[in-house]
Amino acid sequence: MVICIEIMGGHALKNTFTRRYEAMEFHVLSNEISMLIADSNKFLKFYIFKGWKHKTSFGDLDSLILPKDGTNVKEFIEKTFNPNEVVKNGSCISFDYKELQIDFIISEPENWDTQKAYLLYGDLGNLVGRLYNANFGLKYGHAGLSFTVKDENNNQVYGDWIVSKNIQKIFENIGLNWDKFMEGFNSKEEVYDYIISSKYFNPSIFDYEELNHINRTRNQKREFYSSFLEYIKDFPKYPTSKPKAKDALEYVQNIWGGLENDEDHSLLIDRYNRLINGHRLRQYAKQRVVDIVRSYGFEHKELGEKMALLSEWITENANNIFSLEQKALEHEVSSRILPQNV
Repeated sequence: MVICIEIMGGHALKNTFTRRYEAMEFHVLSNEISMLIADSNKFLKFYIFKGWKHKTSFGDLDSLILPKDGTNVKEFIEKTFNPNEVVKNGSCISFDYKELQIDFIISEPENWDTQKAYLLYGDLGNLVGRLYNANFGLKYGHAGLSFTVKDENNNQVYGDWIVSKNIQKIFENIGLNWDKFMEGFNSKEEVYDYIISSKYFNPSIFDYEELNHINRTRNQKREFYSSFLEYIKDFPKYPTSKPKAKDALEYVQNIWGGLENDEDHSLLIDRYNRLINGHRLRQYAKQRVVDIVRSYGFEHKELGEKMALLSEWITENANNIFSLEQKALEHEVSSRILPQNV
């Protein structure tokens, strides 16, 4: 699921006038929008984020929503708020209302609690994610804590394994006080101090140079993140080393006891190796077959059509394709793509 992190912060709307709201007028508008959402009877849940307690101004209003089945959120927005502009980006729909950008972030039932916690205090969730990724090679985000299954040889990603959706445990295991999180924060600086309080805090891991291209580009545009870097600039920095998949999975196995609600009790590193090796084997098999199909003169659209015919056979016979001698494999392929066996 694509999340609208990139555009949250009041910058999604390019063709209509919006402005910052002072706290008092923001809370008045927030109450109005809450009533409009509640009275519509089109949502199972909704939550409007208000940041830390003494926040003085707002560039937008973010609301997490859980629509009822059959609810057309865009249609509801257009009929209820009559905006000048509506922009959809993944699970987020941004629009203007009374000169403020409103972001409706569409949640899913299984991610409601984790997504709400992630977005609760500005970029706090983003900073917690940096603590987990830099120290343990895990991802903390809208779905909770997860391990990204990735081939470290080519960075090919094959999905995520959910480590946990238990927010309290996620925070406590990275050295953050759960009671303080539940109490809330009075200021942006209190949020910063909260991150600094973790025993895993190291200023180096937040440097732009430590981020991948997507996160670096995103965070450079976010005032909260750049302000945090300014706040910690005088803290001593320590060397960093990127955790490998083996390190991450050993941490999950030893500290978390494996994946949450997992019925497979085999070692995670063994499962990971089997999965990655299986994908590598299929990729090798596919490449061998592609080379043979091309040798018969098929390219571009025709090549794609022939490979589509062979896709299921390649998946089911990857091990045999890997071990067959070239002439035997050529015969197998030609018998499937050349009716006259040319």
